[in-house]
Amino acid sequence: MKTASHTGFDFLKSAFGKGAVVFAFFAVALVAYAVTYPPQPNATTGVEGMPVGFTSAAYNGDNNGYGGASALCAAAYSNSHVCSAEEIVNGYENNAPLVETFSGIGWINANTSESLTLPTNDCGGWNVSANTHFGAVWNFNADLAGLQQCNTTRSFVCCR
Repeated sequence: MKTASHTGFDFLKSAFGKGAVVFAFFAVALVAYAVTYPPQPNATTGVEGMPVGFTSAAYNGDNNGYGGASALCAAAYSNSHVCSAEEIVNGYENNAPLVETFSGIGWINANTSESLTLPTNDCGGWNVSANTHFGAVWNFNADLAGLQQCNTTRSFVCCR
């Protein structure tokens, strides 16, 4: 007696036609490609963009622009700049030894335009210290980002 052997592809073919089998084959191939394909060239991975520490002093939101804020980090840690949330998450994902030891809350760049409407405009591009403007902060105690009024003083989180 001959027994029938059916595969998932046989079921698709009988239920939906030959096109379903071709679609399923390409879907499986696409998933396999996506799993093995390397990260995009502009992705922040590895040792690039890792948090290295905080500025020793605390500052409000008025720091002579993005360049002035990054200069505060460069003075504290050579070749560093103000971190973005992406860089901090990269630090966690790649087990940066310092990230796990950080505590407190520090200013970070949300990488938004200083002309963006309130409330999330990096304190007007780090040019405003008013309580009507907001800047992004990273809370290392809770492992999340948030907003802070720009008249508040905080250290900057520095990356390189």
